[in-house]
Amino acid sequence: ITERTKGLLPVHLYGQCVDLAPLKELAAKHGLSLLEDCAQAHGARQNGTVAGSTGDAAAFSFYPTKVLGAYGDGGATITSDEAVERKLRRLRYYGMEERYYTVETPAHNSRLDEVQAEILRRKLKRLDAYVDGRRAVARRYEEGLGDTELKLPKTTPGNEHVYYVYVVRHPARDEILERLKAYDIHLNISYPWPVHTMTGFAHLGYGTGSLPVTEKLAGEIFSLPMYPALSTDLQDKVVHAVREVLSAL
Repeated sequence: ITERTKGLLPVHLYGQCVDLAPLKELAAKHGLSLLEDCAQAHGARQNGTVAGSTGDAAAFSFYPTKVLGAYGDGGATITSDEAVERKLRRLRYYGMEERYYTVETPAHNSRLDEVQAEILRRKLKRLDAYVDGRRAVARRYEEGLGDTELKLPKTTPGNEHVYYVYVVRHPARDEILERLKAYDIHLNISYPWPVHTMTGFAHLGYGTGSLPVTEKLAGEIFSLPMYPALSTDLQDKVVHAVREVLSAL
């Protein structure tokens, strides 16, 4: 933390909450904002507190694949600070507030259109069911792959995981993915390249080798299919194929 630091941005990755208590204390100590990235954590909880309700503000993504997704791009920011809310409303609407065509501050056109808003309003009522479906898929993976060499997701005590993605680890990741193609199973890596190795962030001065643990994990992780409507038959096919590939390594 330096004099240039304005805030802390914890990311609730893969559907599980970051431990916010020490970050909230750190932010208060240094007079920093605490902004939660909840793009992958709709409905996730930590010690009974829902993701997005601890920080000064929180951002959610409504991309179609998210736990709560629209039928197109979308997102929302929430806050309990009235001044922040007013600023956010201006930022999303050309910098206008009370009068159309009267720009108060430089801003953007980032409004959520009414069609997506109505879709989300209706789907929000089903959020708990979507999460229950994802947790059921996760339990079946644990039952089917828990005795293999794969490292499966672990839920931190006090957390309620919503399993936006089901990320596993294995040192032979690339070989596993290649062999699974023979079973017509093509899997994603979330995410293959650490941020500090990307060209767009080279100016920060971090390169390959500067964060060895991060780089090691990025070379081992991959995602198994995860969505509420995943049928037992299809999931069994994935589990069977993964077990066969692992046994052949």
